[in-house]
Amino acid sequence: MADHQDRRVVLVLGPPGSGKSTFARSLGLPVFDLDDERWRGNDFRFRQAVETAALAPAAKCVVIRTGATATARAAARRLCDPTEVVVMDTDEAVCVERVRRRGRAPIDFQLNGIRDWFASDRSDLSDAVDGGSYGDVVAAPVVHPPRLPVPSKPATTVSRGYGVEHRALRQRWSDLLAAGQTVPCACEHRDCPHHAGPCLTVITSATPWDLGHTDDRRDWTGPECVPCNRSAGARAARAASQVQPMTIREWCEPIANRR
Repeated sequence: MADHQDRRVVLVLGPPGSGKSTFARSLGLPVFDLDDERWRGNDFRFRQAVETAALAPAAKCVVIRTGATATARAAARRLCDPTEVVVMDTDEAVCVERVRRRGRAPIDFQLNGIRDWFASDRSDLSDAVDGGSYGDVVAAPVVHPPRLPVPSKPATTVSRGYGVEHRALRQRWSDLLAAGQTVPCACEHRDCPHHAGPCLTVITSATPWDLGHTDDRRDWTGPECVPCNRSAGARAARAASQVQPMTIREWCEPIANRR
């Protein structure tokens, strides 16, 4: 095992939809997540990169794994030899609702992952919290902000996602950045003209940034650099302007004409 003296390697575990990615980004460290576009689902390449980065004597990073079983959790620990282990404490119903709402394929695979997580024996985690041999396990709070109401017409500041909750969350991020924390840009849009793959911009207190929204504007993604955030708004406006009216055709004889 690597020497932990100069290392900080955080292993984040939890079912799909539990908020692992948002929590990981909030730590301000490089994040290794198999769901990132750069890995294209290639677990072998992902594991090689994690082993190279996480086992270095002065490694500082976050590794995200589901860890649905005790065997999988033990394998994740062997992979990155973490100095901290964080287990997301999110209700099953909340995980399911988030997976369905964000619509990231394959949904069935993620829903099965949620069921496997909550159906499995997790006594190794509860033992660890009570001082067991698993390591430094923290039951992390849910970090996704509350869901916004569905926008109505005409759109208001609140319905567009810029109400009290938005301002409070932005202030929290501002305080963290002012305290010296840095975070990677949260933009993950594949069609963003500012980058190919995940944005590599690191946001500091000196970086102009906006608080990004999910596409349905019912949740937040985290700090995004201004070019990414503003290009997302332009894409949404173009898409809205190109929507064509729906034509509904009757494919059966009207009831009034039937005899």
